Amino acid sequence: MANKNNNRNGGDCCSFCGAGRSEVEIMFQGADGASICNKCIENGYKILLDNDVAAKSFARIHCANLINAGIL
Repeated sequence: MANKNNNRNGGDCCSFCGAGRSEVEIMFQGADGASICNKCIENGYKILLDNDVAAKSFARIHCANLINAGIL
């Protein structure tokens, strides 16, 4: 669960790992004030790949696009 209390580093820290803006390359901030850094996004993506979730999602989207295009 994301930690919305990101005032530890002046309000500019990752809600997931606590890294400050100066410690990461990119910090994304959501509409609700929660932030996530590029390192946590990369870690999340690796988890998706390790669990084959990314491939399944891509296949589902690709098939939907082919159906919408009338190819399938």
